[in-house]
Amino acid sequence: MSTKTSNKQSGLATAYLIFYNVVLTLGWAFILVLTIQTALKWKTPKTDILTAKSIYPTVEFYLLVFQTAAILEVVHAAVGLVRSNPILTLFQVLSRLIVVWLVCYPFKDAKNSLGFSLVCIAWPIAEIVRYSYYAFNLINFVPSFITWCRYTFFIILYPLGVTGELICIYRAFEYVAPLNIRKQYSYFLPNKYNVSFDAYYSFFIVMLLYIPIFPKLYGHMLVQRKKIVGGGAKSEAKKTQ
Repeated sequence: MSTKTSNKQSGLATAYLIFYNVVLTLGWAFILVLTIQTALKWKTPKTDILTAKSIYPTVEFYLLVFQTAAILEVVHAAVGLVRSNPILTLFQVLSRLIVVWLVCYPFKDAKNSLGFSLVCIAWPIAEIVRYSYYAFNLINFVPSFITWCRYTFFIILYPLGVTGELICIYRAFEYVAPLNIRKQYSYFLPNKYNVSFDAYYSFFIVMLLYIPIFPKLYGHMLVQRKKIVGGGAKSEAKKTQ
């Protein structure tokens, strides 16, 4: 492969990644605006501001689209477009997809919970900062305040988002506890496929998985913050996500 061809492919990859990150930045910004607009309508004493009954139908379509689009981050890492660990990226994306598609989408108790309100605050702010940081990084111009936000906001937003996720999962977990409801979302033995799936215990296992995974990912971000914001390194490698 000639140098000219290689440079052309590299240029196309960079252009694609810039486009991807800009679109995701705008998408999450729109979700945040919708969330704030909905929250501002909670003016009467009768409105329960601790629930998300009004938020979910407003943001549902956009949340499903832009969170699902994060699957491409795993693809980017797997094919070498970015220098990220595809397995670690998969775990980060998978937890969100579970909350969006398998918890909030089918269970009204989850989508109407305080947890969903927290998610609609923490996720958009974190993603606006993260994707804008990546976009700037790709053009070799990252404003210092974007870098600071990228490696500081997570200190509050990450625990806030995880708390929201766990509340949503727990509400779904509670909802499927009665056996008559549990049967609707489970697949018990005996059956012709000789496999079993129990929604109740599946949600329980998912919640338990946060115990080892959250500290590891949070600790990783703290280390990165010390290197970058603390002066341990001047910048990240280009295209690292």
